[in-house]
Amino acid sequence: MQIQVVSVSKPEWKEKGPKSKWQELTMTYSAGGKTSAKKFLSFDPIFNKIKEMEEGEQYDVTMEKEGEYWKWKEVVKLGAGSSGSAPEAPKQVARPSTYETPEERAQKQLYIIRQSAINYALDYSKAVKALKSKEEVTELAQYFISFVLNGDAMQGIIDMEDDIPT
Repeated sequence: MQIQVVSVSKPEWKEKGPKSKWQELTMTYSAGGKTSAKKFLSFDPIFNKIKEMEEGEQYDVTMEKEGEYWKWKEVVKLGAGSSGSAPEAPKQVARPSTYETPEERAQKQLYIIRQSAINYALDYSKAVKALKSKEEVTELAQYFISFVLNGDAMQGIIDMEDDIPT
């Protein structure tokens, strides 16, 4: 991220008990058209660099996520007269997409259709007590799948043998 320093406060000593002392400063900066403020503590590795920054200077900030927070790891001053671009491109982490591809979505839909068709074939088999083998059940399930995907099941119904005795 590229920033422009708006202001850096003077370090102030803070303490918690007699043995715990540290310095704290606040830097105000603008980035992407937004002005923000960030506190830095003296035990932060980049504290001394932040302390030396001056108003109007531009920096390239490298950040890393630690737990819930983004930690500033490195600041590099952009050269005078630079056009606002960093000396080298910042490292970007490629994140894999968590969205399904169209092929994965189509395959998932096919699985849903097939599962439903098997259930309907089993329900039909129980209702009419006509299908005796798993091959007959899967054949009827395939018929239901064809109907859902192709929509021409009426022709299939017309072509079916009469399996109900009259």
